Amino acid sequence: TRRSAEREDEARQGREASLNRSREAGLQMYYIKTLGNKGLALYGKKDLEGARHCQEEVLALKRSLGDIRGQANTLGNLANVLADIGEHGLARERLNEALVLNRRMGDRHSEVHNLITLGRLGLPEEGQAALERALALSLEVQSRELTFLTHEALSGFYRSQGGFEEALDHFEAFHRIKEEVFLETMDLRAQRLQAQHAVEQARKEAELQRLRTEELAKALELAERLAREDGLTGLLNRRVGMQRLTEAHSHSLRHH
Repeated sequence: TRRSAEREDEARQGREASLNRSREAGLQMYYIKTLGNKGLALYGKKDLEGARHCQEEVLALKRSLGDIRGQANTLGNLANVLADIGEHGLARERLNEALVLNRRMGDRHSEVHNLITLGRLGLPEEGQAALERALALSLEVQSRELTFLTHEALSGFYRSQGGFEEALDHFEAFHRIKEEVFLETMDLRAQRLQAQHAVEQARKEAELQRLRTEELAKALELAERLAREDGLTGLLNRRVGMQRLTEAHSHSLRHH
């Protein structure tokens, strides 16, 4: 729609303005972050050449800063862009660079993600080795989400190679573990909601108790006042008056 196009244009202009401001101010880290976000946005819109240009510039800047983790993340993003462009050889090179950095940092979760991507891009032997390594790592770190993602990738790999029995085994493992994760996630959400409900209920009960206490205090005060005063005139009633006179008389006797 026209309004949607206008919003996208406004967002693009905002990103460009942010880039220019950060560049002019010399805020290099902010500039790199903004440029990376622009690259991801362009990739999402299938502007692959624009995304490639952004990620390559980000990579060069992070290399100049010696940012190892940033380089690894950007290499992975760039590899995805190159793969979609069709430059699979260059994409594999970037992924292997990212994997070296992942291993240097001990970042096994990112290593699994990059191995899965490499497995989908690689030649048969390279792809199988990458995916088997990804499965072993996902089991080591005990991440069932990474495990079912790797089983899914292995199922696709074996299917493409004609290994339909192996493909089926991995496909079944993928669905079984994914369902377990889904059910556990739903169970955790239910527990969280129950806890929130219990806290809210306790808060309401505490508020009701406070209101009851206030009402009882007011009722007691009113009863005491009615016992002391005449309901029509507001003056002390006869009983209280006589009690006060008796107390005054007793006090006088004690001091004479």
